[in-house]
This record gives sequence, structure tokens and C-alpha cells, in this order.
Amino acid sequence: MWGAENKHLIGDLMGKYPRVRTLRGLHAKWKQPEPVQELRAATLNDLRKVERLRALRDVLPIFECDHKGHRMTDHRHLET
Repeated sequence: MWGAENKHLIGDLMGKYPRVRTLRGLHAKWKQPEPVQELRAATLNDLRKVERLRALRDVLPIFECDHKGHRMTDHRHLET
């Protein structure tokens, strides 16, 4: 009965949960509450890490290469 009443949800739920094979399984997934991720306050270490990463982002040069075959961060081939 749930499936007949909620046909519009079935396609969305099948896309969200591709491993579910039955209507009963889809109903169980739809019925269970979404887990709530608890947020914590940023610690002093977190704030320091953000400061260091921002400083590195501003200082490090970004090279653009016109060939492929290496990682974006691997630019040893540009050094002379």
C-alpha cells in the first residue's frame, strides 16, 4: 500500500539506495531517520591549521602545464 500511495518517491529512493532490491527494503530506508551529524566547536588547533593552510595557499605558486601524465602538484620537471 505504501508503494501505491508514494509512486513518486520510489524512483528517487531507488536512485538514492541502489542496493535495495524490494519495495519493503525501500520502505524501510524511507522510514528510518537520517543520521544527524553532530558539529563540534573549532578548537585552537583547528584554527591554527586553517591559518597555516591559508598561508600556504597564498605563498605556493601554481603552475599550469600543457601536457598530461603527472599530478598537478608534481612540478619537478619545471625546475632547471
